[in-house]
Amino acid sequence: MRTVNRKPGRTQDPALTDRLLTLALNRIAHAGLERLNLDRLAREAGTSKQAIYRRYASKSDLGRAAVEAALNALAIPAPDRSNAARDVFRLLTAYRQTVFLAPIGRAALHLSLDPAGGAAKHRIDQDLAFRLRQILIATPFERHMDTRIRLFTSSLWQETVDRMTKPAQPGADLEDDLDADLEDVIHLVLGLGPKLA
Repeated sequence: MRTVNRKPGRTQDPALTDRLLTLALNRIAHAGLERLNLDRLAREAGTSKQAIYRRYASKSDLGRAAVEAALNALAIPAPDRSNAARDVFRLLTAYRQTVFLAPIGRAALHLSLDPAGGAAKHRIDQDLAFRLRQILIATPFERHMDTRIRLFTSSLWQETVDRMTKPAQPGADLEDDLDADLEDVIHLVLGLGPKLA
């Protein structure tokens, strides 16, 4: 008879892990890491607190894993390489909608207040920087690329903070305003003249 070597403990259900990560991301985005109640999270996910701790050593680990999973699931448009400014606009718009103004960005900001959770925000910054480098490399904007990338990233984080701390004005078309602001940022950072058409 053949012996099979198995890791001790229960097999982890991927569907349960996905539920935990999604619920945790939304809870952290809404109320912050310190107010994340693992007993309540376990009930909502249909599991136990012990099942959470079998997967993650702490709330910070759970939060980082939730941000990482959400970031890995993103569908971001590839640059078409015909117009660097337009490619940057498309990329930053996609990130603004799917990361910075979505639960993933708000959760990462909350996690950045925790000494063990700051890696989540850093991971988003790295991912965006990698994609911006793909656009700016071998263009007239390659010079001072790291500074340009930091300015773009900082602008998106500032929008996130503004949206989290300032109530929306009734009747305001916020998305159009954000698009116009983003175009201004791109043109200032890249040193371009007229705005994108």
